[in-house]
Amino acid sequence: MRHRLIAAVFMGVLLVSGCGQSPAVHVSSSHASAGSYRLYLRQGFGGTQQIHVVNSASGVVELQLPLGTPAPDWSRLYVVAGGSPTATLKAIQPSTGKTLDQIQVPSGFLLPDLDGLGPIDGISPNGRWLALTRQVFDLQGTTSSFLVGDSSLAHSFTQIDLRGDFQFDALSNDGNNLYLIQKLTDAKHYQVRLYNVAGHSLATAPVVDKREPNEPMYGIRGNSIAATGANNVYTVYVRDKGPFIHALPLEQPFAFCVDLPKKSGSFAAEDQSRWSLALSPDESRVYAVNPALGLVTVMSTTGNAPAIVKTVNLPSGPTSWLPSPVLEADAKGAGVGELALTGDGRTLFAVGMSGLLAIDTQSFQAHSVSVNGSYIDSLHMSSDSAWLFAARAGDQSKLWQINPATGALVAETPITNNTWAVLWAEPE
Repeated sequence: MRHRLIAAVFMGVLLVSGCGQSPAVHVSSSHASAGSYRLYLRQGFGGTQQIHVVNSASGVVELQLPLGTPAPDWSRLYVVAGGSPTATLKAIQPSTGKTLDQIQVPSGFLLPDLDGLGPIDGISPNGRWLALTRQVFDLQGTTSSFLVGDSSLAHSFTQIDLRGDFQFDALSNDGNNLYLIQKLTDAKHYQVRLYNVAGHSLATAPVVDKREPNEPMYGIRGNSIAATGANNVYTVYVRDKGPFIHALPLEQPFAFCVDLPKKSGSFAAEDQSRWSLALSPDESRVYAVNPALGLVTVMSTTGNAPAIVKTVNLPSGPTSWLPSPVLEADAKGAGVGELALTGDGRTLFAVGMSGLLAIDTQSFQAHSVSVNGSYIDSLHMSSDSAWLFAARAGDQSKLWQINPATGALVAETPITNNTWAVLWAEPE
């Protein structure tokens, strides 16, 4: 669904800013028996979205939760319940819906939804700190406010008020460095700004790539991943000049912009939007995969600066792996989770125009994995790395359970209509 919608989105917004048969991929031989897993699925579109907690075996919805910001291990889900003059920030246990902790916050503050493509954001990579945001418009302009505090909700939050149009970008593991996107008068461009929470100060100089300090920042935010140990955030941005990875060290006042391969043509914006990121288990490599372009790019995160160390062209194959020029009228939302990495770091699974693509991270040989000829909107590896789960939205939404070691389809289960994103999967 994402690839059917994205061209229409990008053509309007860009002004503002299968493979041939090959040897089987390698994965770990250890594998759990098929059992019952608890899945957290994003359901609905627009203002009616929520999280459905679903039993993988039956497809039954066990619980419905509001959209929120999950802890990295999904032990907590943070949500804001509206109210006046104060609202309530809650920590919910996702498996039961039970409220674990709560704290009062000023009315109007919300957890930031960066792009509408996945879980709501506003949490540090290690899950220790939270940030909420609010904007107020008056005759003098825009006031952007932020709350930063401990995710235990045991202490009051620090409030930050800034004149201008600022949006949340990232928060460091110590809760002290708050990175913000500042929109400029020229709608095509923005700046990344650093706010020191303890010092109550906004750095004068913007956060830039020190190798190209005068390079203007512009583009449309895409897929993003956080490296917990390294305290880094990696985000894809798409622009008419070409896509790039914005590598942001959360302990530094600078960033790195690493260019990804570019394509020109009628559907360049749609194709560029298909870049998805995955982080190796040791956080030393970022994999960027674009099935529409047939490319796998590897970025090393070690050394003085992140750098592309390998780009591989996937072998041409079935038309199901080629970008489609057709935009279907029933597209209603953007997908999330188009790339998953096995627990041993040896196999990448990517969403294609139909089915999946399995890529060996050592040889970069690839083969297609079919799910009864259907397209897939989202996929996610289970927390124990035993199973790969995939979902398709629409009037006949389905859930698939796949053996990542063999690519075998183990189960196909109907689920609630318009359930389109697998956010998390864990054993029950």
